[in-house]
Amino acid sequence: MLFNGGWISEIFRSTYHALPVDQRQLASTLGYGRLQTWTHVILPQMIGTALPDLGSAAIDLLKDSSLLFTIGIVDTMGLASILVSNNFGVHQSEIYFAVALVYWVATLVIEACVWLAKRANKYYQLISGRKEGEAA
Repeated sequence: MLFNGGWISEIFRSTYHALPVDQRQLASTLGYGRLQTWTHVILPQMIGTALPDLGSAAIDLLKDSSLLFTIGIVDTMGLASILVSNNFGVHQSEIYFAVALVYWVATLVIEACVWLAKRANKYYQLISGRKEGEAA
């Protein structure tokens, strides 16, 4: 999980450095304070740029959660392994299929949330070349 935290912070660092310096200078020219510059200028552009990478990071975090089972925390995959061993291998394929279905649905939910966030973010629509109200 620390790895994913470092990865997400790297996503935000790179999106911050990808913003033109002119944006910060224009905000100070308009009389924005430091907080106003961050909330009205920098953060909306950073989030719009980082949305696709944040979606990938969320899906990777979901997939990496099965690694926690090796540490001792039982998750979905660990519970499936316990069920298979308790049933002496009977219905093994059905149990693992159900787990795969749970992961797949969770991934679809994350992708839908990222899609909705991208659709709602006006800056992302601007940099992706779509007009407001146009389908993805």
